[in-house]
Amino acid sequence: MLSFIQKKLDAITMYRVVIYGLSAIAAVAFALSLLGMLYIAPALLALSLFLIVGTAIVTHELCVSATKAPGNMESSLITALILFLIITPAGSAREAVTVAAITALAILLKYVIVYRHRHLFNPAALVLVFAGLAGFIGAEWWVGSRYLLPVVAVVGALIAMKTRRERLVLAYIGISTVLVLAYAAATGAPFLEALMRHFLSWPTVFFASVMLTEPLSLPSTRRLQYTYAAIAAAAGSIPFSLGMLHSTPELALLAANLFTFFVDAPERSDLSFVGRTEVGKDTFEYHFRPAHPLSFTPGQYMEWTLPHEVPDERGIRRYFTIAAAPSGETVSFAVRHLPQQSSWKKSLADLSPGAVMHATQLSGDFTLRHDTPRHVWIAGGIGITPYMSMLRDALAHGRKIEATLLYCNKTENDIAFTQDLARAGDAGVAVVHVLAEKPASDIPCEVGFVTKDVIERRVQGWQEATFYLSGPPGMVASYETLLSGMGIPENRIVTDYFPGLA
Repeated sequence: MLSFIQKKLDAITMYRVVIYGLSAIAAVAFALSLLGMLYIAPALLALSLFLIVGTAIVTHELCVSATKAPGNMESSLITALILFLIITPAGSAREAVTVAAITALAILLKYVIVYRHRHLFNPAALVLVFAGLAGFIGAEWWVGSRYLLPVVAVVGALIAMKTRRERLVLAYIGISTVLVLAYAAATGAPFLEALMRHFLSWPTVFFASVMLTEPLSLPSTRRLQYTYAAIAAAAGSIPFSLGMLHSTPELALLAANLFTFFVDAPERSDLSFVGRTEVGKDTFEYHFRPAHPLSFTPGQYMEWTLPHEVPDERGIRRYFTIAAAPSGETVSFAVRHLPQQSSWKKSLADLSPGAVMHATQLSGDFTLRHDTPRHVWIAGGIGITPYMSMLRDALAHGRKIEATLLYCNKTENDIAFTQDLARAGDAGVAVVHVLAEKPASDIPCEVGFVTKDVIERRVQGWQEATFYLSGPPGMVASYETLLSGMGIPENRIVTDYFPGLA
């Protein structure tokens, strides 16, 4: 069942999943209001939704027109829906003007308070903190209702599954719960009462799954993300008051954002298209020259934005792993073009030299571990790209990796990057092709799939090796089960979030 849900989620963009989820929460809120189970009247909810979403759309269009920046209407809609679910609905004309002003400012901040073309703080959280300090109508976080908790939990779980941030969400919930109980013990408050307030009257689940997982504010590695969650939990779960500042979810999020800026400052890269290289059947590597040097670790991915006319429902953004070595003058990613493809890939294929693409959100932990004597890379199809970055980096610096690559494809013609793989031995990488269909040529390969027998015969010292899995989610899940059954501990199985599907 979970694999079915994951497959469905992978067919939808992250932005759409969040928009659909927030819309579902809003719809349930209206139903509860009509039933008298929510203290906010249906008319006030309707006015608030219309006012916030309408203001967000108008402000977004004005900002895009004025700045000529690559706008993302879906991002602005997400900000609007979040504001709707947490801001106190306006009960008067004066409050309505304040709500509209807060919304407009939140959208405007996406374009004004930026560093290297990226916003430093979550815009909704930042404007709500200032609104609270100024004494205006502010964040009530009414979404933190016991009656809304079931739908919030379901939506939160789906968002966490889509973004592969389940551990981050659970880490925040776990740390914040421990801190709440510790504070209760220190103040003599009943534990049960503290727990009920934390989950039924405080937006714990919504904050963890919707606010904390916002990708543009997250640090790039899992270790830093756990610290990010801990900072947010500490700032938002332990009551404090410093002058006009006091503990609120929005202030906790800003504290975590500040941590990201100092330890892992995000940036947007403007990339000029150089050209493309055919690296396999229907598979092309697209090369771009960054306006400024781009620092990354082999195996990491980025979000690539390609504005184009009449984008389909999957939008103008995609996630792809960087295929180039960090020391190169260009960065690249590889895609497989099929007869039926998205408007994004069609526009990509039509790029002319000099065309500009924007890349953001450098992230990912699918990087080479240096605390293990041997590595086993298992790749499926286009999932070979992170290994290409690792291999090219090793070749560029004359390093040995001591790895075995098990490269899975349907046929021999589907093998990509053959020229790079021909040099793999120079970096200590042994290449084993695993083909689902028996080849017509005499290419050395295993026919079928990666099995325990294949690993035992082809990989020396596999018992002590770290295994890496990159490819379609179904393949990754299947081989992860295989490796666990062979006794490989979880900490030596590294799986790639294959976001190119989105």
